[in-house]
Amino acid sequence: MKTEEILDTVINADSIEIMNKLPANSIDVIFADPPYNMQLGETLLRPDNSIVNGVNEEWDSFESLAAYDE
Repeated sequence: MKTEEILDTVINADSIEIMNKLPANSIDVIFADPPYNMQLGETLLRPDNSIVNGVNEEWDSFESLAAYDE
């Protein structure tokens, strides 16, 4: 993969797989957006006391905290 092919590009893929294909010293920033494990079992409040909505989608569902950590 050449730097010119990915310049100013958002790549939505497995980050480790893509990073291993990149030339050394070719990237300034990598932004990863992992699952947040927002399967709330009780009310979660922000500092302004507004309620944080939990997530029920499959992409953010884990059997346990150990599975999430893994």
